[in-house]
Amino acid sequence: MKQNLRKIRLAEKVIVELGMGDGQVLQKLVEEYSGDGTVAYVGIEKDKILAQQARMRVKSQNVMIINSMFEQI
Repeated sequence: MKQNLRKIRLAEKVIVELGMGDGQVLQKLVEEYSGDGTVAYVGIEKDKILAQQARMRVKSQNVMIINSMFEQI
């Protein structure tokens, strides 16, 4: 997790999706800006199963998926 936080800090832009579900929208965002290494993506989902599905769907170095409620982060 520390490595992911470092990547987020170094990014020029951070896109955060709250309640991302299974990561479909997050995956489309990553695909849209895949050549831009200055963007980091954070997906937050409280449902454990949906967060796991998102991790399987979104495979990128600059993505951090968090299984938690936003208020607890």
